[in-house]
Amino acid sequence: MCPDLAKVEAILGRYPRDESSLVMVLQDIQEEFRYLPGEALQRVATILDIPRARVFSVSTFYRVFSREPQGRVLVQVCKGTTCHVRGGEQIEREICRELGAAVGSTTPDGQFTIRTVNCVGACAMAPVVVAGDRYHGEVRASRVHRILRDAARAREAADAGTPARRVPDVPNLSSPGDLFAFHARATAVAAETARVRVCGGPGCLAAGSRAVRDAIEDAAAAENLPLRTDFGGGPHRPGERLLELTGCQGLCQQGPLVHLAPEDLLYTRVRPRDASEILRGLAAGRAVERLLGETCGRAGHPFYAGQLPLALSTCGAVDPDSLEEYVASGGFLALAGALARGSPAGVLAAVEASGLRGRGGAGFPTGRKWRSALHAAADSGHAPYVLCNGDEGDPGAFMDRAIMEGSPFQVLEGMLLGAYAVGAREGWLYVRAEYPLAVQRLEHAVATCRQAGLLGERILGGPLSLDLRISRGGGAFVCGESTALMRSIEGKAGEPRAKYTRSVERGLYDRPTVLNNVETWALIPGIVRHGPQWLSSHGTARSKGTKAFSLSGQVRRTGLVEVPMGTTLRELIFGVGGGMRDGRRFKAVQTGGPSGGCLPESMLDRPIDFEELVAAGSMMGSGGMIVMDERTCMVDVARYFVDFLLEESCGKCGPCRLGLSQLSYLLGRVTRGEARAADFGRIEEIGAGMMTNSLCGLGKSAPNPVLSTLRYFRKEYEEHLQGRCPAGVCRALIRYEISADCPGCLRCIEACPNGAITGEVKVQHVIDPAKCDKCGICQAICDKYDAVRIVSGEGPWTTA
Repeated sequence: MCPDLAKVEAILGRYPRDESSLVMVLQDIQEEFRYLPGEALQRVATILDIPRARVFSVSTFYRVFSREPQGRVLVQVCKGTTCHVRGGEQIEREICRELGAAVGSTTPDGQFTIRTVNCVGACAMAPVVVAGDRYHGEVRASRVHRILRDAARAREAADAGTPARRVPDVPNLSSPGDLFAFHARATAVAAETARVRVCGGPGCLAAGSRAVRDAIEDAAAAENLPLRTDFGGGPHRPGERLLELTGCQGLCQQGPLVHLAPEDLLYTRVRPRDASEILRGLAAGRAVERLLGETCGRAGHPFYAGQLPLALSTCGAVDPDSLEEYVASGGFLALAGALARGSPAGVLAAVEASGLRGRGGAGFPTGRKWRSALHAAADSGHAPYVLCNGDEGDPGAFMDRAIMEGSPFQVLEGMLLGAYAVGAREGWLYVRAEYPLAVQRLEHAVATCRQAGLLGERILGGPLSLDLRISRGGGAFVCGESTALMRSIEGKAGEPRAKYTRSVERGLYDRPTVLNNVETWALIPGIVRHGPQWLSSHGTARSKGTKAFSLSGQVRRTGLVEVPMGTTLRELIFGVGGGMRDGRRFKAVQTGGPSGGCLPESMLDRPIDFEELVAAGSMMGSGGMIVMDERTCMVDVARYFVDFLLEESCGKCGPCRLGLSQLSYLLGRVTRGEARAADFGRIEEIGAGMMTNSLCGLGKSAPNPVLSTLRYFRKEYEEHLQGRCPAGVCRALIRYEISADCPGCLRCIEACPNGAITGEVKVQHVIDPAKCDKCGICQAICDKYDAVRIVSGEGPWTTA
């Protein structure tokens, strides 16, 4: 059946008629038709004047696209590192069993399509499943049926349509003086506004914070309590409070969070049924004791006490959609001050003096990059572009997502200041398609800034003119690499290029380009407003300032953190993070994403900075930090990262393409107990070759997880040679048994896909090893009684 091509043309009408729109046009077409019809691709090629072969190439390069019809509900199972070590594969198998379909396929009734996603950016609540547009955190197999049922119902309700978002009325700011006056008015409103802040960060959203926020609003209306949802919104009633869904407040493990200000009451694990009690407590001037966490509020809380929020200074403290509230917090004062009293050279000098290094992973000095672009622009005669890399693809990382969702105006202000410093007139924000809320919030912020005169021609009446566009990524991890990202913005397949010339000289469209990541841009306003020492007075001699991390895994307090450079791993994990969960033993911490390394307990007193982590065999990366306990198999972790990178490699260069496939093969032999000691030398030799000869950073750093685990956990590799997996993870080296604790409930018998379990009601069940394929569904289902155990070597292990 031919698709309605009028809809295709309407989609094309939303974007500029050039190749840079291609990836987003294809995303919208897939959203409309649930796949990419061939006729639609031909029409796109014709209207955008692009060869059909190139359109087809792009449609098959990016993971988000499908040439086959998808179900009405897309079920995405996160297979990020934290979800992997917390049992995500068991959840994936249970979803496939429940729906009777495999990953990548659609159920016969066309209702569901199952996909895996490398990371959905809600790592603190792992394992995570996204069903439709709803995030579900800390999923257990017993919840899968309910999640799928609710997703089907939500899809039916969504088909009725949702109203378009309206850009609020904001004043037109035509001079720095207008901005300063706007700040004064907003500050006066903020001073008299008490707040009910519901966390809308990735973890809390997965735990149901939207429902909590709606329940508080409904409860206030039902009990006639004064509550408002608009920061401006006219005169305040006596005792009125502002209810807002903020960005991430950090303490994701204990969400949903509700923070009351100015009382500084922090409520944890709040449910919609708690809404009325919270409001009655406010009216009576008393706290709801049972909802308080480790301390009454943020002040003095061990999670927050060791932190220093600079990049996260407004995240979790303001409504991300409110320009007025951002300005009240000091937003855009740096821009107004630079335009009123400063100069482009002064902005650049402040960034250089601060010692800021790029927070995307490489740690290149930001000021030096900007000055190089300025020189290249002068030599070429072309104004540089400014780009924001929001393609945070590292499994286990969600800092950039949290900043884009919680502080979008702060990111835009940073880019405006950067554009002023280097003379840019155009810029792009490149954001993962897997972060729809970040895209939505940034689009809203861009539209609001245009209306307020903070984007466009002669911003605040000064010499700065800048237009910003948002480009959505297509699910390719390699597009986090700078040259691949730029090709993606241009509407091409995101393949890296050899860096014979630097991007600051010839980047996007072969012109000078400044590319920084989200966290780097978010730090710029503070540096310009408060001076270089605002950043440089913290950190170490070589790594100035702070670094945001997503702390996740088997640690008590997972969440979003920001600490001074030089903080030790021990201080972060056992201080801010509260140590290990359930009394377990620390085994390793993985830093730097799939290209980082796994560090043992002996490295915990290392200070966190760029050079120290590299010397230890890891790297800073974008800031993912995953803590592992004794139930984690380090060989399995290395295999997981290699297979991830093998899947994500663009395949353009031989060392990466062939090296990863060989590493995957050799590590597979180790996990099956088929390897020989000589294989370890082969692994190290291949890794060394990849690091020397690969084209881009993905291939050069890909061996890090393997080489670091071989370096620090070689004994565990050697035990696999003897047919033992000490952690009880590698399926070929373990078996499942049912203990005497079995209540005889029959649930595991019903769930087993192979009929391997037999038994009667209230009688201990038995697993037939000949039929068991060790899928782990029985253990996942038995989460209440923990009667299914893993035996390997010394055995037994449980996943409780």
